[in-house]
Order: sequence, then C-alpha cells, then structure tokens
Amino acid sequence: MSRFQVYRAALPEVCAAQPHRMVFTADADGRCEVFTWDAGTRRARRVTDRPGGTLHGAIDADAHVWWFAEDARGVGHWRFQPFTGGSDLPGLTGVPDGTARGLAVTGGATAAIGIGLDDSTTVRVGARGGPGREVTRVDGAAP
Repeated sequence: MSRFQVYRAALPEVCAAQPHRMVFTADADGRCEVFTWDAGTRRARRVTDRPGGTLHGAIDADAHVWWFAEDARGVGHWRFQPFTGGSDLPGLTGVPDGTARGLAVTGGATAAIGIGLDDSTTVRVGARGGPGREVTRVDGAAP
C-alpha cells in the first residue's frame, strides 16, 4: 500500500507584541515541522523534529511557540517553549490527550485549549504550563 503525504502551506503567525517574531510550518526532510523566524536578526530556528512531522503551530503575545504533538492517529497534546529555545513544556497539565480542537493564549499567559475526545470535546483553561481546569464539555465533535 502506498502512503502519500500532503503538505499544507500557510502564512506565518506573527507575535502580536513583538511583530518581528514569527512562527511558520515548512518542509524538513520530507515532513512538515514548526520553525521560528526573527525578522530582526534574519534567522530561522527549527522548533520541532518529530518522526511524523508537526502540522499545528502558533505563537502567543509573549513570544512562546506552541505546537500540537500528535501521533499517527492525530491524538496528542499542546506543548510550548520560549521563542529563543529551551525546554518544551505541556501547554496545560492534567489535560487528556485527544485531537486538536483549538488554542487561544492571552497576553497574560492564560491558555484555552480545546481537545476532542472519543465522545466529546472539552475546553480547558489555565495559566500557560499550569493545571488546566475544564470550563465546558460538549457531546460529540465540536469544530
């Protein structure tokens, strides 16, 4: 059985508070990965290096880079690290793995993460890297 991979091009996401800092996805050895771009220094940095690639990336107002670390089934969790690099951490702790259903991060570092589970979609809120508190759950898949 042949396996085909499709790359979906997207424009970079720009950091609201530091517009010279951006995050984008690009081809890396035949798979999609997340990169940073600093227009001030004209330097790119590869953030993710995962066997199956990384499709979802974002940047928050504090210039933290986010990505959805998923397996071949599309099940995973949000992670982040500072724009300049360093250790990556879970977006929110205590959130079950699921499918990506959305991410929003305020300038004050509060994150809202939407996760699709087998029979529902949950939204968890908390401080970036801290525990996620469920604020709503919807039966079935919510877009």
